[in-house]
Amino acid sequence: MRELMIGKKQIGVRATALALLYFEQEFGKDLLAELVKMKDIAPKPGESIEDTVAKLDIMSFLKITWAMNKADKYGEKFPSFEGWLFELGEIDLTDPGFILGALEEAGAGFLGKGKVK
Repeated sequence: MRELMIGKKQIGVRATALALLYFEQEFGKDLLAELVKMKDIAPKPGESIEDTVAKLDIMSFLKITWAMNKADKYGEKFPSFEGWLFELGEIDLTDPGFILGALEEAGAGFLGKGKVK
């Protein structure tokens, strides 16, 4: 479990089997398959966060983050993906704390690694 700042909102994310279920129920896809597509986006030495984000399928990334956030809030009323995006308001998609934090949680929880590599 990890806490992330997205814009001005702090959220918890959990890379658990429950997140896998929520992702499949909401999007009809396998979360791990989507995550594996992102395996090569980890920043290389000297690469900026903007370079990393340019390689990222941002909607898939946000959907994975939504599922992990929903898993963290198990048993609580939780918005649809569209409602969740609306509640986030303005977000900085080049914020390394948000991007790398979510990827590290997903990598550690789903792939058994500290980061997606």
